[in-house]
Amino acid sequence: ATHAALLMAQGAGRLVRATGDKGVVAVLDPRLANARYGSYLRASLPDFWYTTDRNQARRSLAAIDAQAKADGA
Repeated sequence: ATHAALLMAQGAGRLVRATGDKGVVAVLDPRLANARYGSYLRASLPDFWYTTDRNQARRSLAAIDAQAKADGA
């Protein structure tokens, strides 16, 4: 679990490098939510919000996309 935590933290860190950066780290493995080591792995990530609600994830992606378009990206 320690190696997995390191890899997850590194991957998330590559996505969000600056304060204004936005992105989604999607872990589609239910063990992150259900296994006894899931909370350990989540704790290794930067301070992100967490959801198991796929509709919330879709809404968040749509909001990020709309903001990027408004910003001219």
